[in-house]
Amino acid sequence: MLKNVFLGKLLPGVFTMLLTLLVIPQATAKSLASDAELRFITAIEDISQNRIEQAIEQFSLLTKEAPKFTLAKLIYADLLASRVGMVNAMGATSLLNPHKLKALQDEARVRVLYHQKQKQATNNLIPRDLIQMTNDQPYAIVVDITLSRLFLFANNNGVPELVKDYYASSGKAGSDKFVSGDNKTPIGVYFITQRIPDKRLPSRYGAGALPLNYPNSWDKQEKRTGNGIWLHGSPVETYSRPPQASEGCISLTNIDFAALDKMVDIKSTPVIIGKNIQWVTPQQWQVRQQQFSQLIDNWKTAWESLDNEQYIANYSNDFSNGRDTLKSWSNRKRRVNRKKSFIKLNLNNLSLFTYPDDKNLLVASFSQHYQSDNYEGTDIKRQYWRKEKDQWKVVYEGKPSKGRP
Repeated sequence: MLKNVFLGKLLPGVFTMLLTLLVIPQATAKSLASDAELRFITAIEDISQNRIEQAIEQFSLLTKEAPKFTLAKLIYADLLASRVGMVNAMGATSLLNPHKLKALQDEARVRVLYHQKQKQATNNLIPRDLIQMTNDQPYAIVVDITLSRLFLFANNNGVPELVKDYYASSGKAGSDKFVSGDNKTPIGVYFITQRIPDKRLPSRYGAGALPLNYPNSWDKQEKRTGNGIWLHGSPVETYSRPPQASEGCISLTNIDFAALDKMVDIKSTPVIIGKNIQWVTPQQWQVRQQQFSQLIDNWKTAWESLDNEQYIANYSNDFSNGRDTLKSWSNRKRRVNRKKSFIKLNLNNLSLFTYPDDKNLLVASFSQHYQSDNYEGTDIKRQYWRKEKDQWKVVYEGKPSKGRP
């Protein structure tokens, strides 16, 4: 009876998944999930297997270890009440209003959903969009809004390796931010620009904040507005937030944010945010890396060739550098290059990422050392490439607006 309550009425459509939940080895789960979440998922698995007393014991320990974990306290109270038949639905023993109860149901749903898919995420797969990291990018962050999950990847000799994942909350109005104040989380490729300690922040940001460079150069091209998109902790009075609770930021528990904050470097860590992160095998990832690296190399070779038409053919009719159209930019390039007897380029620290929800958009960042017979200089460049009729074209090129590759 009790199992049926939790599998049916407790979270309709959610706990029915628990019969096949958590087939991954516990050692693997421990290496990826936080201690509190591991205990939570273990307790939920106990419920699915009708090990109710073990579940009660797990939740008892969890509420002592994380006393602000409201979801855990709610289920624990329901489990205790169910012993004497006092519960027939999740939260029946609580005084929470329907809105807050629904938020906790949503949190339970996404936590369970992720662990049901954890085998896919940890089975030596790599996010499709995480194409190439530079040597000075020891970590990269990938956020899957649908799963309410933040994945931390280490740069293992150029190969992304999943080292940790965290439950994460995002914008209360959803994703794909477009205008200031819409309470949505942006979709795209961003970079951490600075670190703000908790002592400089209101308590609602919790353990600290890592601001992102939204709006980036592409967002500005697309006329997207707003600012203040951060990766930060949770309000000090709570353990975690519902899956959609922020004004557009990515929010972790304070324990998880503190752990993440110790690992990432500011001004070098890419943050890829998407609604449906796709995963590929290492072999598929390697093919994509070679293809996109060759794309940049072909662009470099065309510029060095002094063949203006071959070089300009890499650029879209919609190209802009924030000032010029393709016509004004290409006319200037022809005029300048006409005076050159040679051009030599050295590209360093090349990073390559595609946009999670737009497979036809690529962002490339690199340090460019340019040398010709009458000029020499080094600069940071960021390009946005778009696939047009099976050909990749540069639609934006310029300096990063904030941060660095």
